[in-house]
Amino acid sequence: MSEMNMLNFIILLLAHLLCGVGILGWFRVKMNPVMTLSLGTIIGLVVHSFVPIVQDMAGIRLTEKSVAIGIMVSTLVAMSGWYSGRKIFQESVAEYQINFKAYELPFLAIIGFILYVAAYRCYYFPVTPRDALSGPETIAKYAVKEGTLANSFFNINLESTNNQHKSPYLIGLQIIYKFFVQTFGQVWLNTMVFSLIIFLYSALKEKIHSILAGLILFLFIATPECFAYTLMILYDYSNMVLYAMGAYVLSLYWNDRKNSQFWLAAFLFGLSTFIRTETLILLSLFLPLFFIDWYQKKYPLKKLVLGFGGLMGISLLMYVFVMNFYLPISIPSPLNVSGDLNKDWSNIGLFFTRFGEVNDRLIFSEFGVNLWNYFIYIFIFILMVNTIIYRQPNKQEAFWLYMVLVIYLGIPLMYYIIPILDLNNSSKRAMFKILPLMLFYMANSRLFTRISQAVWNWEGLTKTTEYDVVKSIPPQTKAQNPKSSHKKKKGKH
Repeated sequence: MSEMNMLNFIILLLAHLLCGVGILGWFRVKMNPVMTLSLGTIIGLVVHSFVPIVQDMAGIRLTEKSVAIGIMVSTLVAMSGWYSGRKIFQESVAEYQINFKAYELPFLAIIGFILYVAAYRCYYFPVTPRDALSGPETIAKYAVKEGTLANSFFNINLESTNNQHKSPYLIGLQIIYKFFVQTFGQVWLNTMVFSLIIFLYSALKEKIHSILAGLILFLFIATPECFAYTLMILYDYSNMVLYAMGAYVLSLYWNDRKNSQFWLAAFLFGLSTFIRTETLILLSLFLPLFFIDWYQKKYPLKKLVLGFGGLMGISLLMYVFVMNFYLPISIPSPLNVSGDLNKDWSNIGLFFTRFGEVNDRLIFSEFGVNLWNYFIYIFIFILMVNTIIYRQPNKQEAFWLYMVLVIYLGIPLMYYIIPILDLNNSSKRAMFKILPLMLFYMANSRLFTRISQAVWNWEGLTKTTEYDVVKSIPPQTKAQNPKSSHKKKKGKH
């Protein structure tokens, strides 16, 4: 165990928050204050991971002073968004109502204890995963000592690993936290995990009753494999977080049709691609979603092309940044990307082989239960019951089912394109992204929203925000149309 500089940790946490909320201000997307603060912290954390990387690419020696200045400058630039989004922030704070009930305490206590255990182990133990030690962790360790990413790590034989060629995301955060907080560095992961859980709980409570929200959130956290990565710094958990946030904001766009929501979703998917570049393959599967929307809404074809192109564009820029700028400039070990790709594109059997392996090995097996507990089975059960009762999915249910399908089919597709992705590591970790999407489907299912409404009625709650959410009406609708709501009230009197 190494000592931790708590003051510097708090300062960094504040910097992530100010930076991320400032960036959210540029997009002017309205969410409740809790979700804004938690998502802002996540965004700020990822954006700050660029600081040591960009400085190294620019030839600036990595020292405590240079990295601190980089974090300060990037935060101040991002904070210009506070001015752009000030009205949205003020409105969301004014409209937000704290709705906490005593029956939420048991779930929050259990969830809090689980997160405490993960946070303490993350703080107490050094970095142990092989994938980190053979790449980002060791590169960051020597970068702190030698002031550059092209350091002594590359003097050893690296023929047996490709981890030095992965995204610089972990390297950047490890450098920052090794400089300012702790020798192990990895306590930044606690910020990511806590922010995600706070965001999810607040988002779920907007849709369903607190008891249901606490229950399914607990089931999500209790998936053994996913929980294990709350105390191990690898790319997959962070990739899941940013991908899920992008999908959530995209669902807001599918409801409200605000361009600001669309571009924020594209930005979040871009950050997800920065963390794991193969995420770009999954985003390509969004094309049918845009095509169906174009067909139903009778949009001009130009809008379909611009919409899908815009979503892919930011992620493509992140891919180019990593593969065409960062790796050639900062990493002395050459990378042959074409060597990892499928050599026989006509062999579609690869897709069906991995599809079968994912089902037989990673989901419907004793090993699958050991990985995900019964979370996926619970999702399937709720899906079946909801389908039997209501038959056709509504707009929100259909959206989240499509998001789940993208991961379900995307994992074997990634193997078809990049056959070096093995089942028990790469494909298994890619399954992380499907879990929060299943969580959002359950929260948006009519089964859960009707149960929630019945409980709210039994409790005598009359909050219009809860009722509107259950009816799939965005919470901000009434704020946008105060006259219409006033007329309704007047008519009742």
